[in-house]
Amino acid sequence: MFWAPERKAYWNFSDGLSALPNFQEYYTISKLYSIGKLPKETIFINGQTGDFITGGHIPKILKEKNANVRTLLESITSKHYSLWKNLKTPERLEQVEEKILKLLDVSIDAKLTSGELMSLYERWECEERQAKWVIHGQRAYDFFGYDWQLPLWDIELVKFYQRVPIHLKLDQRLYHLWLEKWDYNNLFRDFNPTVWRWPRATLVVVPLAKVVEKILGKNAKQAWYEFFFYWGHTAEHYAPYSYKEYFDIRSDIRNSIALNGRTWAKENYLPVELIDVGQ
Repeated sequence: MFWAPERKAYWNFSDGLSALPNFQEYYTISKLYSIGKLPKETIFINGQTGDFITGGHIPKILKEKNANVRTLLESITSKHYSLWKNLKTPERLEQVEEKILKLLDVSIDAKLTSGELMSLYERWECEERQAKWVIHGQRAYDFFGYDWQLPLWDIELVKFYQRVPIHLKLDQRLYHLWLEKWDYNNLFRDFNPTVWRWPRATLVVVPLAKVVEKILGKNAKQAWYEFFFYWGHTAEHYAPYSYKEYFDIRSDIRNSIALNGRTWAKENYLPVELIDVGQ
């Protein structure tokens, strides 16, 4: 499916030269569409982006007393500019940080409160991640000709959370307090599901990793996991690439999106070293 003409058509349709095409729902919709399980009048409604709007993405480190603009920059680059670890050279990071400071209209030596730093982080993520990557996932619906709605981006809800004090947004506190009060069909109370990164037989990787750690240390444990991420819970996204291709660069990449980024660059005749634009 990945190397089929339809996927390439989807990428050409959706990327907009601002973000890699989002695959979160593409495979599922493509399959259901091909077997006639989705009527033309289908309207897709998903939960984007409730976790961000309610404060779930605010780095806790920005709450520390010694947090400053440098802390803000490191919080952004470590999460959003780290698809290829080997491309994070001091020279490239300096270029990225200059761009971030310009976008936020702030200087590196500005004296800001924790609240102001958190506000700037949320602004950056709203403009540079949510709009360009997360909400970008709606292009999958557009590609197959379906309508969609995003109720959690309703303007009244967004404006409400703009006014919520920062101590009620950290860790989504207000959101959780509300769910404790209004728990539809007891869906949320005492609900702490375990999500395994290793499905089925691959779960054996976990206890063996603990043995490796005891004998050889944490770095060896991480290297052990890197051998097997290819078959983990996102195995379908690694599937278009051979294990050898993955193995050769396993320590340099963050996830399968890094490989898709390299493919996107090659298909658009761009230098591969330009692809580390963040997730």
